[in-house]
Amino acid sequence: MRKINRVGLGIATARDVPLELKRVEFPLVDMAPFLRDRGDPAALRACRELTAQFVAHDCGAVRDPRVNEHARDDVLDMVRRYFEQDDAVLARDVRTGVDRAIGVNLSGQEEPRRWAEVLASYPAARRPYTAYLNERWAANAQARFHWAAALPEELRKMTAARRAQILGDQLVPDGFPNWMRVMNASAVQQHRTAITVAEMLEVGLELERGSLSNGLRAGNSLFAPTACELRGLELGDVIAPYHFDLGRLTVHFVASFAALICWTRERMPFQPVVPGSGFFIQAGMELEVLTGGHIRTGFHEVVILEQTLKQIAAAIGAGASTTRVGTPLFAQGGDDVLHPLGRFRTNATRAVYGRLLGVEKYGRWPTAAEWQRDELRRTNIVPA
Repeated sequence: MRKINRVGLGIATARDVPLELKRVEFPLVDMAPFLRDRGDPAALRACRELTAQFVAHDCGAVRDPRVNEHARDDVLDMVRRYFEQDDAVLARDVRTGVDRAIGVNLSGQEEPRRWAEVLASYPAARRPYTAYLNERWAANAQARFHWAAALPEELRKMTAARRAQILGDQLVPDGFPNWMRVMNASAVQQHRTAITVAEMLEVGLELERGSLSNGLRAGNSLFAPTACELRGLELGDVIAPYHFDLGRLTVHFVASFAALICWTRERMPFQPVVPGSGFFIQAGMELEVLTGGHIRTGFHEVVILEQTLKQIAAAIGAGASTTRVGTPLFAQGGDDVLHPLGRFRTNATRAVYGRLLGVEKYGRWPTAAEWQRDELRRTNIVPA
């Protein structure tokens, strides 16, 4: 696997003021009552609890009784083994000249926006590590594999042309005969969780049924596991610079090494703590637009922390892998139009999010897929 080039990728320098980082424990909201009977009082309480987490932190945590723990372990192990191959092998799975995310992005390809003015506006004790990077800070040190995610029951309803549009040219790496089975098992599992979370938020936010969730069923959702070799990295090294997610919801199993820092809308940094059996869910920009900013997309970065260093040392001592694997599922809308919904649709929110989405450029409110495609090109995830 490609080693991080500390100069070329702009690894962070030591900060003068320590980050005031709090640990925030997220109790798991049990989805079981909602899955059994969404009209049950316990289901309504769960919806309100989950919505409260998102309104307070722009993220939340759930326990999904449908989860197969073996599927989680299988995908973490397979992705780790895949990315621990030599660069020359990984390079075979790079795809250029396509208008969607397919195959692998090697470390250094993705380039999150710089957000220089935002970073400079933080007080020193809350400033992201990304603000201390050198001028070539933008490249993402993580590698990533892209796998289209779709529910089997939704695929069966589609025409062959639509299925091809959703799935694209799925790439299966050589030497991994179980790749499709393992990737689909995890992708479908996390996709189902994302749809149910959206349904629960519809209840908690008092939005029309299906207004957040329907667009996810046959959308452009993407399972995109990440990997980065941590051996030799130091406190404050930035693995993924400060950014937010584009989609509606991002669903994570707990990563193999703790390194995630999130920021509240009040610009307070925190490290989310989620029990190992749960999913951590982050709001993306689509959800912010649809709720008119009532829930916002959460800025975050991935950084070597004191806890990460302890985990690295423990792994080395045990002769275990020091590759950090993350398993984000980006639950994204498809042909549904992006604009504030229901009670969140006001003149003020329409003006704010009309400018953000470039309504004037499109001549109308764009679909989720159109906006995603433009944004992915801007960040070099999909070549321009």
